[in-house]
Amino acid sequence: MKNTPKQTVLDRFGSRAELVKQVLSLLADDKDDRTNARLKAAKNAQLLRLHEVLTAVKDNFGNKAGLIKAITEKKYGKAKPDPSYISKLGSYSQKRLFDLYGRAKI
Repeated sequence: MKNTPKQTVLDRFGSRAELVKQVLSLLADDKDDRTNARLKAAKNAQLLRLHEVLTAVKDNFGNKAGLIKAITEKKYGKAKPDPSYISKLGSYSQKRLFDLYGRAKI
């Protein structure tokens, strides 16, 4: 039988507060004044998905800048990327960028 999100949080992180703390540390530069409050109000399933995505970004690309570089290389190949496209990508969240990277055609 599949665990509920609450059971998964307790099994993997010990507490919801610890999961929020880890997500905050993985967000690095992508947080603002309201981030902590929004994370505390999020559902367990949302927090688990966010942790999964942020961990994958850190493991595969190092940080948000590395993910943006991978997306531009995938879209432009060896051609010089459009600076406005790069700045637009910089305004996206890591979760949105990771989903964008995962698409076969950008």
